[in-house]
Amino acid sequence: MATLALVPALDLVASPWTTAPALGGTCASNCGAPPLQFEPGELIAVQVVNLTQGLVEVQEAQGSDAFPLPPGRVTQLERLGSTTVNSSVLFWDTLGLGLKVKLVKVDDNTLRVELQPNYQSPGDRSIYLRDDGRIDIL
Repeated sequence: MATLALVPALDLVASPWTTAPALGGTCASNCGAPPLQFEPGELIAVQVVNLTQGLVEVQEAQGSDAFPLPPGRVTQLERLGSTTVNSSVLFWDTLGLGLKVKLVKVDDNTLRVELQPNYQSPGDRSIYLRDDGRIDIL
């Protein structure tokens, strides 16, 4: 009879199935900021700011030539038009260093793209303005 009492106890100790307590809740305290979005069809201006110590090249993906953006400088891209057409902006550090993008919605029609140093490779290399008003960092 003593052995029968040990078998269930060993099953509990040697069981491969462990369970963690379930936690419930809402995301009201941990949701984070809503995704950045613009009104589809509206004209938007895109400001690109180089907050690194190096020279950054910037290029609109519609076939334009890349242009240099020195440290501390801001440029505004006028040719992106509206959010009715998908569009991209590419950027890279001329020394091959990684970049990190911070997006700021300045107002209803202005997107600020802050290029910061990133110490992990490869870093962010472009933004994609979607025709539904959302912006992806790639």
